[in-house]
This record gives sequence, C-alpha cells and structure tokens, in this order.
Amino acid sequence: MAVLISTVGRSGSSIFFDALGAAMRARNPAVREVYEPYLWTPAPIPLSKRRFTTSELNIEGIHVHCQTPLFLAGRNALHDAWLRQIFAPVPGQSLGNVLVKMIRGCGRLEAMLTLLPDLKVIVITRNVVDTVNSGLGMFSFFGDEFHPSDKRRFPAELAARFGVQVDTSQLLHELDWAVLWWRYMTAASFDVAARYPGRVMLVAYEDFVLDRVARLKSVLEFLSIDAAYCNSEVLSRPAGPVTGHRHIDMAQITALAEPLNWYLEQLEQVGFLLKNREAMAQNILLRCEQRAYRAAIVANRTSAYTATQWRHLAHRASVRRSAAF
Repeated sequence: MAVLISTVGRSGSSIFFDALGAAMRARNPAVREVYEPYLWTPAPIPLSKRRFTTSELNIEGIHVHCQTPLFLAGRNALHDAWLRQIFAPVPGQSLGNVLVKMIRGCGRLEAMLTLLPDLKVIVITRNVVDTVNSGLGMFSFFGDEFHPSDKRRFPAELAARFGVQVDTSQLLHELDWAVLWWRYMTAASFDVAARYPGRVMLVAYEDFVLDRVARLKSVLEFLSIDAAYCNSEVLSRPAGPVTGHRHIDMAQITALAEPLNWYLEQLEQVGFLLKNREAMAQNILLRCEQRAYRAAIVANRTSAYTATQWRHLAHRASVRRSAAF
C-alpha cells in the first residue's frame, strides 16, 4: 500500500503522518515512512520528531524539485524516475508499503496519480490565517532557505496553470507571497481531489479537530485499513512546533478576510462546515488577533532577503536589544 499525505505546509499534516504511520505499522511493521523527500533524505524511521540538520538534506530531492514544474499533470522524466525511487524502490515491482508526506507536491498530484496507479492521496487543507501566520514563524513556502527561491518561477507557472497574471512589484512583503502560494496550491489540491474522488481524500484541518479519532478512522476506511489500528493516543500529542504567536499585524489580519472566505466557501462546496461560515471566519480572525505579537523569522518587509538572512538579522537585533538592558 502506497499512501501520500499532501499539504501546503503548517496544516497539521505532521500529526496525521504520525497517526497514520502508527496505524500502518500496526497493520504491517515493514512499512516505510518518508518525510518530506523533496528536502530531507528518506530514513527508515519517522522523522517528524527529529531536528533536521544539513547532513540530512536530500540533494537529489532538492535538485528534482528545482528542475520540475511546480504545477505538473503529465510526464516528466526526472520527476517520474525519482518518484519510482520513493514509492517503488525495487525496479519492476509494484508500489511498496510506504507512507510519504510532502508539502511541495500540491501542484504535482495529478502527475503522481497517473504515474502510480495504485497510489492513494490524503490531502490536508487549512485556512490561510493559521497556515500563513505559522509559516512566517518557521520558513518560506518558496524554499528560500534551501535553494534558489521558487518565487522566480511561480508567477509564470500561475499564468500557465490558472491564467492568473501577477504583478510582482505589488508583492512587497513575504506575507503577500505566502498568501499567493497558499491560495493556488490549495486550489490545485481541491481540483485534484474533485477529479480523483476514489483515490484522493480531502481532510480539512478545521473539520479534523472537531473529532480527531473519528476523522482518522474515516481516513483508514478510505485506505481499507481496519479501524482497530487507530491509535488515539498519537492524536493527542503535538507532532511538531505549535504556533503560539501571531507574526502579522492587525491590518494584515483584516486583509486576509477575502482569501479566508474563499477557502471556507470551497469547504462548503465539498460538504464541510455547512453551518455558520461567517462565524467561523470571524473566530479564526479573532483568535489570530488575540495572540501576542512576535516578529516573524521570515520578516514582513521586502522579500528580497532569504529566510536565512532574516534569521541572521533577527539574531543581531535580539543581541542589540539584550545589550540595551
């Protein structure tokens, strides 16, 4: 059984990776778990609780990511060969017993599904406010820390895939870029879920947190895994860094109302959150407003600097503030 967890990032996917991995291991201890192979070297154990170092960078995965269109529906020789290594490492054999999590494959899901006919995909979505706010405290969605930024190619690919023309001179903040990435990677996820209903299951984080155990069991049912393998204890533990601050100011929070409403409308169309959409939107915005403010790692100014450079500058600023006291 080959399963892919796909998400934009900062969407609660790590807890799904741990919980689904626990169920698949209980069913078959030989399952391989591969965590973010576009960035990190595959290992035989779950990586979601490890602190990654440069020694674990997957140079091949990074190269494949940079050389493959961000939105891909058909064949790409380099990407296809790499996918076979990830999902079916023994040449000539069917897909292995493997669980893979990717945050950079949302625009490539159809290419994966058509190459690997036995693959099933769990798509996890989350609202723009929580996703983008958390991302600003962690990393750039465009991979600035690891390789030439995907900002260089994203506008042209948006025009080709969605017919959207982006004036990059108006994208003054990393937040602006992050919202753009979230919007169209989420749109691509909804699109492929609608076109492959028997092989792609959509899980909205906002729905998942209402009853984590029940939602995981529904995923197991979709994958034909007995619900008895559900480990509810795993679902009660945090699987990664938890966002406790906001990294966007009040005006920026208000400006996120439009993409937030778009997202909740999409959820309504696929059967989630059928009541009180307006109240939910207000609650999401209010929760963000109530968090204490902390400057982002990926700063809310010009996006010319990489996240690594912003970390360096933030450290210097912190040292200066400490010296002042």
